[in-house]
Amino acid sequence: MKNLKSLCYGTNLWIYYVFCIFTIVGLSIFKPKSSSSTENSENNIRTFTNINTTLPTSDWQPVEIACMSRSKINDIIYLNSQKDSIKIFSNSSESNNFSVVYEAHFEGKAIFNVLAYDYYKTGYNDLILTYQEQNLHPYYYNVGILKNNKGELSKELIQLNIQTLQVPFPVNGDDGTPKLIFVPQNSENAKLYYNDSFSKETTLPSYKSLAVAKLNGSKYHYISLIGEERSMNIQISDDQYKELQTFEVPDYSTSLTIADFNRNGELDILVSVSPKYDSPYFCIYFGTNGKFVGDKQCSSIGSNIKIKPTKFICQNCEIFDHISIADLDLDGRPDIIATTTYGTSIFLNQFCRGCQGGELFFTEFMTIPGKGGIYNDGFSGNYDIVTENGYFKGNLTKNEMFLIINSLDDVCLENCKGERHPNPQPLTTITYGATTNIVYTDKFGQRHKSIGVTRPTIDMQTPQLIFGFGEKLHYIQEVAISSRNTRNLTWVLPNSLVYATQKGQYKVMIGYKTNAYPVICSCTALLLVLGFFVAYYTEKENQEDRKEAAKMLPMF
Repeated sequence: MKNLKSLCYGTNLWIYYVFCIFTIVGLSIFKPKSSSSTENSENNIRTFTNINTTLPTSDWQPVEIACMSRSKINDIIYLNSQKDSIKIFSNSSESNNFSVVYEAHFEGKAIFNVLAYDYYKTGYNDLILTYQEQNLHPYYYNVGILKNNKGELSKELIQLNIQTLQVPFPVNGDDGTPKLIFVPQNSENAKLYYNDSFSKETTLPSYKSLAVAKLNGSKYHYISLIGEERSMNIQISDDQYKELQTFEVPDYSTSLTIADFNRNGELDILVSVSPKYDSPYFCIYFGTNGKFVGDKQCSSIGSNIKIKPTKFICQNCEIFDHISIADLDLDGRPDIIATTTYGTSIFLNQFCRGCQGGELFFTEFMTIPGKGGIYNDGFSGNYDIVTENGYFKGNLTKNEMFLIINSLDDVCLENCKGERHPNPQPLTTITYGATTNIVYTDKFGQRHKSIGVTRPTIDMQTPQLIFGFGEKLHYIQEVAISSRNTRNLTWVLPNSLVYATQKGQYKVMIGYKTNAYPVICSCTALLLVLGFFVAYYTEKENQEDRKEAAKMLPMF
């Protein structure tokens, strides 16, 4: 007890005591405010809520969502009801106050489609406009580009020598050259446009809907929905536009998209079907080694599955005209967002406990008024929906860790050989059709593999990845591990930590950050305990040394 008293009142420890007292007082003052139970219960409601913003809600429609700068925050491109003017709204903070950063008027033109795409390979998205000259050429469309000069979008439309029956589809060639695939007037085949000039017609048929992905290896595969109104087929071609496989799909199929819906590491094909005398439905064809089994009835168990919604359906109506794919609730399963006559309908891909084989379970979650697309603010972890009726804040994710992947396909990062394309800062832009494969470890230490792919719809594109189970790892520019309720858990991977292997793949080192308050509290408590015992035993050793010295003193 005497040693303990001498330790506690020792003048050599006053700095340590003062530090501990100030630390505890500081933690009590700056302790984060906890939410009330009412707020927590409201935050747990999984829904989309219409919130007030500065975005237009009449006479303007969102037609594209993409990052037009290097802010890593998406911008929203609006088209007016007269189809001759566009505006770009940007949000630079978490306040949901959007401001107009660009506007342009195009006299005498009726704009049909707006597409963000890095056509000039500068690291910034350009805008590709598909339009008609008013009162002229009602049967085909012209194409022009608004060039993006380091974040400053030009107001001068660069007109391409293209007259097309379908919206152009952008894709990078194997040599990195950007190309536009389109269907010229009076032609049975699609055509390529690149380097400001035409190429010969491809062997791709005139498509009703088109997607590009890497089904196997590193070569592109073109997946086309072809045929007339009734008799529809899907044709898969290689990067040389040579037909590899053709199979039948249901009559009156309207569009297709691709994703790994059953998460087996193989990309699947989703076709939307709008029968003439029946309710619309989805048909998913499961991929096996890049091959698919056709079925006009969509009834082959194990090879395809029919998803027939019941809530938001009408007969003989315009429905499922545009489809987007994104993991809205961040559970690792790609969900379906389809614009319909009633608005934007959301179908969640849920875990099916009793399902076997390739069966899937989709929940008809809700329909949001108006036609629009998916918006990701880049920092909250939520996916939101933007339509001409307003901004709808999403709250579908749980308080869990998740991954945000931003990548640029066909852009060399580190240790690349041969010609290098511009290596910009990480963007929220993903080349349409690009597949990105990652390997990551979750918060429980379990190792997962994921494959992501994107595909543009006619009116709305979203640069997000969807996750399944893949194998390879490449084209990663940014990895973030985030928590929905706090930004303290976000960690961004700089380019310097992306390593290339001999196979051209990339290994990603993922780091974790935790909330600062509990860490500081724990460290302070540990410091108090350890500091006390260290000081105690140090003082005890000193006293024993003094006793030994006192015993030895008479010897001198």
